[in-house]
Amino acid sequence: MLYIFLDTSSNFCYNMYMNENDISYLIFLIFTVTGAYYFGKQIGIRGTIDYLEEEGILTFDDSEK
Repeated sequence: MLYIFLDTSSNFCYNMYMNENDISYLIFLIFTVTGAYYFGKQIGIRGTIDYLEEEGILTFDDSEK
């Protein structure tokens, strides 16, 4: 019984820390999620503005002051 406890606790301690692959994956994940957020935000805002202009809800004054 003691052996099982020590074996599982040592596995837990080993798995508690990140290795190099985990850190690389985490960095890659952060960059891809951040890029997708900003790209999606840009596309979403552009699509919304185009839609509102087509519906006549939003108008822009393109003349220079």
